[in-house]
Parts: sequence; C-alpha cells; structure tokens
Amino acid sequence: MLGRVTLEEALRRELAGLTSAAISGKLIHPERMNALPRSVQHLCYQIAREAISNVLRHSNATRVEIALEQRDGCAVLTIIDNGKGMEDGLSNSTGIGLSGLRERLELMGGKLHIDSRPGSTRLIAEVPRPA
Repeated sequence: MLGRVTLEEALRRELAGLTSAAISGKLIHPERMNALPRSVQHLCYQIAREAISNVLRHSNATRVEIALEQRDGCAVLTIIDNGKGMEDGLSNSTGIGLSGLRERLELMGGKLHIDSRPGSTRLIAEVPRPA
C-alpha cells in the first residue's frame, strides 16, 4: 500500500529497486500522479507493482517506463518494457496476478489491455475515477 507517500514517490521507489537487476526505470509525467483520488492512486500502484514484478521475473527487459494520463473520466496507466514479450504474444495472455487485476478493474468499470511481442510489452490500465 501507499501509506503516507504519494503515488509518484512510491513508484520511484519501485523503479529504484530495479537497478539491482540492471533495469532502468522512468516515470513519464510524474506531476499528474498525485492529483488523482487516493483510491485511484492505490489501484494504480497495485497494477504497477504487479507489472514491475512480472518484468523482474519474466521479461529480461533492460528498461521500464510508467506513464499516467487522464482521459474520458479515467486514469490511464501505461507500463512499457523492452523485454522478450509474453510467450504467445497474445493480448489476453496473463498470469494469475494480472488476471486478478483485470477482474478487479472490470468490476470497477475499467479495462486492462496488454499488447506484447518480442522486444516490447505494453500494459494499459484504464482506472475509472470515482463520481
């Protein structure tokens, strides 16, 4: 959980942890992250942690980028790595962790998209903002 830190700070800490695995991390538009409602920040953090965990365990990536923007009443979290891609390269191939996140997002009216091919995996989470 985020605890008392901001989403930006928590994601910077997660990305800093990648340096021991020789993976560089970058936040795109970090100034947008802390303006979100706290509940949205928490879910974005959980999604990013799961994605970073998958990058560490499976991808052989050397770079990860995390971006956040607001579009059509949703926070859109995008996480891109330059790893080997998912084995079958299909956008519906997910492990248990990503399946759980997809289910949670769908229950909230959000979506999780994954586009993967050798050299690039892009995870896009659309997180609805509370009314």
